[in-house]
Amino acid sequence: MLLQGFLLSYKYFETTTKQCLDSLLPQAAACGVPILVGDNASQDHSPLLLSEYADQLSRHHFEQAKYLSVRYFDQNFGYAGGMNRLANYLDADWLLLIGSDTVFAPGSLQRLQNILQSAPDSVGIIGPVTNSAGTAQCLSFLSNSAKEIIQEWETLHSATMNWLPSLPRADFFCVAIRRSLWQSLNGLDEAYGRGYYEDVDFCVRAKQHGFSCCIAEDCFVFHQGSATFGKEKDTDELIRKNKSLLLSKYPNEDLLHVREDTYNLIKKGLSELGAGSSYGSRLNRIKNRMRVLDMQKPKSFHKKMIWSFRRDFLSQEIDSLY
Repeated sequence: MLLQGFLLSYKYFETTTKQCLDSLLPQAAACGVPILVGDNASQDHSPLLLSEYADQLSRHHFEQAKYLSVRYFDQNFGYAGGMNRLANYLDADWLLLIGSDTVFAPGSLQRLQNILQSAPDSVGIIGPVTNSAGTAQCLSFLSNSAKEIIQEWETLHSATMNWLPSLPRADFFCVAIRRSLWQSLNGLDEAYGRGYYEDVDFCVRAKQHGFSCCIAEDCFVFHQGSATFGKEKDTDELIRKNKSLLLSKYPNEDLLHVREDTYNLIKKGLSELGAGSSYGSRLNRIKNRMRVLDMQKPKSFHKKMIWSFRRDFLSQEIDSLY
């Protein structure tokens, strides 16, 4: 089996997990990808709603129901702990970690499978492009809602590019990880508690083991962003605590701001344009990321001046290609 999905659900079932499953399960059935959902001891009615959802699926969509399994945890193990426990059922070459606040664009799972089949052995982590992430995976969209953003993706951005650029780290809202790497690293570090920075930690350790991290530029997954943790009152303190933990483990690790990741990816994209059939699509994707870069500019006057100079230099290089 090539791929197996693990979806960690936590609270707000109707606005998160249900929407994710509605978009994912038809694709999972078509691609033969089993999906295991784990409820991380939700404190609302989500466990009951998840159970009812699975029952309804069995009655009305039996083919999809064959690819859905559900587990219920009696305590909240955090993102890392929850995913580690779901991955105990791993039986595929790649595992797909899925946050509940995601929506899969039509065809995205098949596109991801195609990418995984041809990924070099040195690639251990692959994340999709999205609308919201703390990495260079972000694209710029005119719309705001999931439905409109996915429509915009299909209309303007979904041309096949066969581009798998590397990046320092992936956002684990949705990420494919090679089984051999997952097992070598013993999964995610549960020291990060409920969540934040366990994905960066995993990417650092992967790099130390000789595996690279890449973006699947042909695959899009919508991300609500902080749909569960972001509503908790102590989220800011958790982020500060976990960042300190990460830096204590890897004091020499350079945690670049997302705008530096975006800038470096644009530079890399320009150097790899080539002259193939995907030239125009790749150039349009680079221009899209220039709009993302404009939204990430520094706030201080001095940094903004330096950043504007670097940004304008990139823009001139892009304009010269037309």
